[in-house]
Amino acid sequence: FNVLKTIPVSSYTVIASTVGNGTITPASQEATSGTTAAFTVTPNSGYTTSMGGTCPAGTLVGTLYTTGNITGDCTVIATFTLTPAETYTVTASTGGNGTITPGTQTVNSGSTTTFTVTPATGYTATMGGTCLAGTLVGTLYTTGNITGNCSVTATFTLIPAVVYTVT
Repeated sequence: FNVLKTIPVSSYTVIASTVGNGTITPASQEATSGTTAAFTVTPNSGYTTSMGGTCPAGTLVGTLYTTGNITGDCTVIATFTLTPAETYTVTASTGGNGTITPGTQTVNSGSTTTFTVTPATGYTATMGGTCLAGTLVGTLYTTGNITGNCSVTATFTLIPAVVYTVT
């Protein structure tokens, strides 16, 4: 004769929470023993995500976090930390007849920076280099948004003398 035995299936609660600037959904869910649970993890702009908690370690692919196989009630914690800004070096130079200071600056990606441009007496400055075009107002040169290591070059040219003819 045949005997059927029913094996109970355990269901566990997985609770999600966050630390920092971002969201995780859903806030909780039920998972059957041996299955995984999936959550949508969305960091705020400029933040990165790391995962922790008491559930078996899982994988984060894009914004989808999937736990390891659930074996009991557990937690998933999404921690959001500020992404360090990428920095670049801007190097200034001149061919003479004036100065540009400072000589180098470290700048966050997407930011601008300024240099003081001082022509020698009787000279005028024009700006060039490999950085995105900027603006020279008086003696202050402001670069365009920095997207990589680049250079700023101040070229100083003699202002032509004005000659007056008296008749």
